[in-house]
Order: sequence, then C-alpha cells, then structure tokens
Amino acid sequence: MSQNSKLYADWTDTYFDQDYLYREGLGISLGRTQKEIDLCIRIANIQKDQYILDLGCGHGRHLMEMARRGFANLYGLDFSQVSLEYGQKIAEKEKLHINWIQGDFRELDHMADMSEKFDLVWSLYNSIFYWNDDIHLKILKSIAKVLKPRGKLIIEVPNREAMIIDEYIAHSRILSLAREAKRRVSDLKYRIKNKIFFGKIDGYSSFAKRHFDLSSGMMTSSKQYHSKKYGDVVKPLQFRLYTLSELKQLLEQAGFEVLSFQESISGHPISSTSGNITVFATIR
Repeated sequence: MSQNSKLYADWTDTYFDQDYLYREGLGISLGRTQKEIDLCIRIANIQKDQYILDLGCGHGRHLMEMARRGFANLYGLDFSQVSLEYGQKIAEKEKLHINWIQGDFRELDHMADMSEKFDLVWSLYNSIFYWNDDIHLKILKSIAKVLKPRGKLIIEVPNREAMIIDEYIAHSRILSLAREAKRRVSDLKYRIKNKIFFGKIDGYSSFAKRHFDLSSGMMTSSKQYHSKKYGDVVKPLQFRLYTLSELKQLLEQAGFEVLSFQESISGHPISSTSGNITVFATIR
C-alpha cells in the first residue's frame, strides 16, 4: 500500500474529532439548518409521530431542530463520541428528547432490533458516501432493512458537475491573480499542478490540496489548518462523487425508487451549478 493510500485508508477514524466539531460542525448557522429541515418536511410530508433516523448525525443539529418543532421519535447515529456527547449536553439543557446511538453505519447489524422501525431515514450534509460503491450499496441495503414498508430516504450529496466547474473556476482565478500580481511562472505552475486553494475558516488560515479522479469519481483532499491556539492540523478527506444516473442506479440496486432530485436548501430544480443535491426516495 502506498503512503497516499495509507493516508486515506481510515481517514474517517480521525477526521471527525473535537477539532472537526469546533472548526466545522458548530460553524453551520441555525438558519441553514432550519431551511434544510423545512425542505425535508415538505418533500417527505413528515408527521410528528413518525420515527426518524439521522445517519451521521454529528452533534445532532437537525434532530434538535426537529425536536424544537415537536417531533417526538428521533434517533441519531454517529461514530464520533465527542460530537454525540456535545449534542446530548445541548439537548438536555434545552429539554429535547433524542435517542443517541454511537456506531458505524457501515455496520448496522447492532440495529437488528430496529428492523422496519423507521418511517424515514436521512443523511444530510454529505455524510454517507465516503468509501466505495460496494460499501455504499451495503449501507443502502442496511438502511432499507430498518425502514418500514414504503419507508422514505433523504440523502444530501455534492453536485459532481458543480464541483468540476468550481475546479475550473478556481484554476482560472489562480491564473488571473498570477497575471495581476506578476507572480513567477514556476510558482504558478506549482499551484496549478498541486491544486492548492487558500481560504480562512473561523480564524483558521487554511489550504487544501485536492484531486478529482474522473475515472473513479473519487475526490481526495488534504486540508491543513493553522491557528495560534491549535497550531498546524492536517486532515485527509475523501468522498465519492456520483452523477445523478449513477446514484439513481445505486439506489435502485438497494431496493429504492427515486422520487425526486432537488437543489438543497432552496428546493429548486437542480442545475449544473447547484451546490448540493437533496435526493428523495422510497422503498419499492
């Protein structure tokens, strides 16, 4: 196994730690969460007495918003103990009832007692397709087992076409900046070759080295963050980007019927520039 393969082999084991919780998880606005929930309730016609499972729930921002709106039978599964503990403290403080489960949704055998229990399972904010097609098919089939007959599934995924366009635009910006600043040609070639993009996230200076493999559909990234408080932090990240036809085929293999593709948050019809896509399906 190459060094690069080792870097990404078990990246999920270390990525979703306390650093992630405070750097990214808690940085998402309540307004965005509320709009995401509005869309889910509308497209799935969710009723307050239905059983809902959030896969990859993190600290439970979606579940807590549902609980605030009076939904009662809420379950969240995540393998990050630090995120679950944080969410549980907030929920207890607000007197919100949520069932928290620590586990890996690649292995849902520990939920055998919940067979056909849920009316709806969702996985939002690109929280599910981190591995390969075989594992993803296994996950979807496991989800089908815990859903009631004609149970519903909502998945939010990145728009592959939009990310490819973003890559092109980012490269164009680098070229433009280089011309304006008259940077050295060697420096410019280095940046384009290594796909380096700079930004700032909540006081962290950051850059990411990204690579998208068109043949496999895998996006890999190595993020580095720096702050006075935490110093340098390097985080590998990898996920599978599906075309809509690929995703539809995968869901059908797992026993689902795709009912709609919509632009996340807004619910508008999808386009090549839509950021994330919300997929709504039901058990056949």
